[in-house]
Amino acid sequence: MRSVKDYKVEITKVTEADGGGYIAHIPELDCFGDGETMEKAIADVYAVAEDLIEIAMEDGKEIPMPQYYKDLDDFSGKLSIRLPKTLHKQVSQRAKAEDCSINQLIGTYIAMGVGDAFGRIENLMGNQEENTGYIGSKGKHIFSKA
Repeated sequence: MRSVKDYKVEITKVTEADGGGYIAHIPELDCFGDGETMEKAIADVYAVAEDLIEIAMEDGKEIPMPQYYKDLDDFSGKLSIRLPKTLHKQVSQRAKAEDCSINQLIGTYIAMGVGDAFGRIENLMGNQEENTGYIGSKGKHIFSKA
């Protein structure tokens, strides 16, 4: 049986106006816990996760696997996708107009989309007054944004 401590925990600091403390969330299990400190919020979400897993097992439901950290070496850089014929034609025509390969065009579009999403998230985080952090599977606080 897997441990609830194998799952990633996201920590959000609650503003004093909203009561203070912290909220812990395990995305794969979609469960939450809270507490006055990060440690108490994590302990609370682990307790909720244990109950959730126990109930799911009793009901014969599938329990999502933890998403472990993957190193860059775990990725090949190769991606194979299927497109509808009409979209394939449009991408091919666009690549020809840009004087590049379909792979280069798709890679560029993906990079533009990821960059745009990153910029939007950074902008949103810059406008928030609360701190958000991520706790890795070993329980270490690995990211925070002031």
